[in-house]
Amino acid sequence: MSQPPSNSGQNTNSDNSNNDSINNNDSLLTAVIKAIESLISSPEKFRRLLILFILFILGLGASLWIILDKIKPNKVNIGTFSVEAGNAGSLTVAEDNKKTIIMVLTPNGGTDDEWVNPEIEIKKGDTINITASGKINISLAGLIEAAQDDVEPKAPWNDPEGLSKYHDINPLYPERNNFKTMKEYPFGMLIVAIKKDDLSLDKYQVGKQRKIKAETSGKLLLTVNDIWLSPNKKDAYLPPDPTIKNREYYKNEVLNSISSDKAVVEQKFIALNKEKQDIEIIKKYNERNKRWDELTKQKNYGLWYQDNVGSFAVTITIESEKNPSK
Repeated sequence: MSQPPSNSGQNTNSDNSNNDSINNNDSLLTAVIKAIESLISSPEKFRRLLILFILFILGLGASLWIILDKIKPNKVNIGTFSVEAGNAGSLTVAEDNKKTIIMVLTPNGGTDDEWVNPEIEIKKGDTINITASGKINISLAGLIEAAQDDVEPKAPWNDPEGLSKYHDINPLYPERNNFKTMKEYPFGMLIVAIKKDDLSLDKYQVGKQRKIKAETSGKLLLTVNDIWLSPNKKDAYLPPDPTIKNREYYKNEVLNSISSDKAVVEQKFIALNKEKQDIEIIKKYNERNKRWDELTKQKNYGLWYQDNVGSFAVTITIESEKNPSK
């Protein structure tokens, strides 16, 4: 029976090819290693190569600078980044008549009032497009109390649209809503204003998105809708008529001071006659009035803004008119 032809010759050729490839790779690696060793062993060669490399980098940088200056692409300016009250981290991108600012807005208001001033100049006729996302809570104290008692917080976390219109954080004193920065809109909503030269404000509600046509020039200010106290807002902090109109409000203050178990303290309070109940209620009113006096003495009017936590990511695109009217 005849034997099949042998493939030994083909295998030998294949092995030789593989060996040549390995030898070539070894030769390249050896050459690189020898070149590196030569540079290290010769300080003069190393210095020359280093100088050439630095000159190459400088030349490349100079060329890019000239090219970028000629074509004038988007110019980027990175502002101060801070999350302290009164400041906002920001990134500004400008091109021709269009400018985009990306910033982080904390809900704690400004230094002297409720408005955060990121130094954004607006001109009459500008189109301002604002979008926002994120979550805040307007009652840090409420969150802590809810965590301690294992209950739902009085004020849930909210997005830039603010608290739901069905959610009232002051059911025993709804009049407090009248003291918000923009009383017709919910607590915690993102709002803006344009501060004019005469220091008056044009206010706008924003929420998650809003496009505004500026009717005046000025500075763009931002904040969340809450109550910044002042001497003429005493009723916001101290509901009047403790034993008449706002009796239930102060009764609740009395109950909270006794125990967190509402059922137990309610029975104790009901067991008192009305005269003794009113004595306890007036006592709570006087305590709060004393705290108000301290607050006004220290001018700590941002008390409730300081109780807010979280942040909003805000993008502001400002497009100026190409041929503004004079």
